[in-house]
Amino acid sequence: MKRSSCVCMFCFLWVAIGVGQNILRTYRPTMLRQPPDTIGVGQNIPEKVAVGDSIEKIQHNTSVDLVGRFPINVGEKYMPILYLADTLVNLVLDDWFPLGDPQTNAFDFGRIQTIPTYNHMEGFRLRGGVASTTRFHPHFFLKGYMAYGFKDEKLKCRGEATLSFNNPLYHEDEFPKNNLSVIYENEVYPFAELHPRSTNDAVLYAYKHSENAMAYRDFLEFRYEKETLWGFAAQAWVRTSTVKPGEGFSFTSIETHNEQVAHKNVKTGEVGISFRYTPGATYFQYRRKRELLTYGKPIFTVSYTKGLNGFLGGKTAYDRVEVSIQERFAIGDYGRFNTSVDVQRVWGLLPFPLLLYPNQQNKNPIENSAFYCTPSIEFVGDKQYALRTTFKGNRWLLYRVPVFRKWGTKELITLRAVYGTLKNKNMPTPENGLFVFPEATTVMTKTPYIEASIGAIDVMGFFRVEYVHRFTYRNNPHAIRGSLRFDVSL
Repeated sequence: MKRSSCVCMFCFLWVAIGVGQNILRTYRPTMLRQPPDTIGVGQNIPEKVAVGDSIEKIQHNTSVDLVGRFPINVGEKYMPILYLADTLVNLVLDDWFPLGDPQTNAFDFGRIQTIPTYNHMEGFRLRGGVASTTRFHPHFFLKGYMAYGFKDEKLKCRGEATLSFNNPLYHEDEFPKNNLSVIYENEVYPFAELHPRSTNDAVLYAYKHSENAMAYRDFLEFRYEKETLWGFAAQAWVRTSTVKPGEGFSFTSIETHNEQVAHKNVKTGEVGISFRYTPGATYFQYRRKRELLTYGKPIFTVSYTKGLNGFLGGKTAYDRVEVSIQERFAIGDYGRFNTSVDVQRVWGLLPFPLLLYPNQQNKNPIENSAFYCTPSIEFVGDKQYALRTTFKGNRWLLYRVPVFRKWGTKELITLRAVYGTLKNKNMPTPENGLFVFPEATTVMTKTPYIEASIGAIDVMGFFRVEYVHRFTYRNNPHAIRGSLRFDVSL
């Protein structure tokens, strides 16, 4: 999509905000609503406010309290720089802040964590967006952002319009969802590091393992999502998508007589449905995010996507099935294991952007640890099995050290394994006309890829430090045999 078109779309969003706020205010039904800022920790919302809503709490993150974590003795308790740091850190953790009076604001600005990022293709990137609240309208919501990369000099954007059939307190994504949405996005697309249905919300140094493996993608989607109080959720969608090659690779096929033919894009038209079951689902609701509190019960997810040749401009027919089981095990007061098992399979004659990769995992509520010691496009397949498990300590070894106990630092041990295969028909040949694989891409033998790490999270409150070691395929040309990882836990 051209930059001018993207600007026009976002300008239209702002016009809709200004005009729609005045028009829809006239038709807003009278309803008692308590501002999220006034709802304290553990405080129940009055029954009149929560009528028709399953959500019971909305609140900010609890304060990080840097002053308590770093009691620097300078002769007096008040240290302006430290208090300023405390305010800024909590602003980043909240991720959104209200535009205008927090008691009456119709829009939030965010996400704060994604404003400055860096990746190989865009270089330094800035992003800003807005999202409406129930004070704009109790059932109709707008959300969007714009982003600009200073290296590729391209403008990106995303816009959403959602109709909620519930009575949310503050925004449309409160539990349980019952939403009908239309979404347009024009963004970078690291196809081997981002699930086709995941949002582009990476922070800081983004998609670090997708060097020479990032594309551009336009898509338009209509989606309906329904969650129930007893833990069952369903989602159905219709989408048209166009993927264009980015920096460092191309869509090139080898025709007869070894003639190379360049292709401009990959177009797909698809329909899909997914189901999720979380027995006894319980969430802790923040302003614009929620945290799953259910322990000891598995989460089951099944999804099916059907790509249709000739539907909405699509040029490839395929079927994609994904099944996952996630569970969280508490080991007394010592810590917990977060574990997920995933099985993915695609059928069809597919170009490499539509195949499977180890980090192409949809966002899970429990376990989302990514493979770290492998370039995102190193292993490709049309069938894939993955295991991810993470142990996070609680009152174990580091808890015995006073400074770590004050910071809330916890032990971290991870194990990740994946095994994939690729049928011969999806290997590029002059006969099938499939795109030639990027240079770093290969196919697994009979050995799974395995890596593990050991480290700590919440060092000084929010840093993550770990050493990651690769156990198999260590002699591959692009292998990362081991790496010290330093990150921020937000």
